[in-house]
Amino acid sequence: MPLVAVAFAFVCLVTSYAGTPSPTSINVNGISVPAQLSQAQLKSWILQHPRQYDQAFVNGGPQIGPAPGSIPVSRSANPRPVTDRDVATIYSDYASDEAGQLNPPINEMVKIGLWLELDIGIGFLVGLGVGSLIGQRTVSIVLMIVLEIIVTPILAAHQIPYFINGQRVDVGIALDQLRPAGLAGSAGGGGPGHVLLGGRGVLGIPPMPTWAMITVIVGWMVGWSVIGAWRMATRDA
Repeated sequence: MPLVAVAFAFVCLVTSYAGTPSPTSINVNGISVPAQLSQAQLKSWILQHPRQYDQAFVNGGPQIGPAPGSIPVSRSANPRPVTDRDVATIYSDYASDEAGQLNPPINEMVKIGLWLELDIGIGFLVGLGVGSLIGQRTVSIVLMIVLEIIVTPILAAHQIPYFINGQRVDVGIALDQLRPAGLAGSAGGGGPGHVLLGGRGVLGIPPMPTWAMITVIVGWMVGWSVIGAWRMATRDA
């Protein structure tokens, strides 16, 4: 964990002092939108630029079917009803694109660092517990790799009918829901996990309540620590 902290600190320093300055606008589906807008400011920009809004956030949607003899009218001609109803969703997409294109601020770097340390700490405790239980270092490493690279991504991306709560028991899914916004994957556009650290995640399944997410994370840490300590104590005896 100290090595990860030092390495991440160096990455943050290089990003802050040797990286390119953050742009003043972001690219949303090929349209330049001002960066660092609040939800109210984004709404005002949409009302002032209906055509750009249509191309950026509606992806140039189809025109409203005109009455016979009338002139076709685009959905962007009067965006206020759409904006009033969906402004939260639109701003969520905007924030996701912004997080992926701008240099993260200091508070976001701190959140990412804490999340990485939590991820590393849980991985260490689980691996130590599994290794202590079965007494095999190689098998424990293989099991951890399978959990991290194969099992967790499958459970996070696809909802299994009548097994959603079973999927949520996976600590990797709970950690992904807690993921800070600056680490949200660009593929898939970011998930719904607005919890604790402001994370968006990349979950393809409905998020769990915050209390359930905390329970899963603490349960894996405490559970595998107890199992490992018990097995080592009984083996020494």
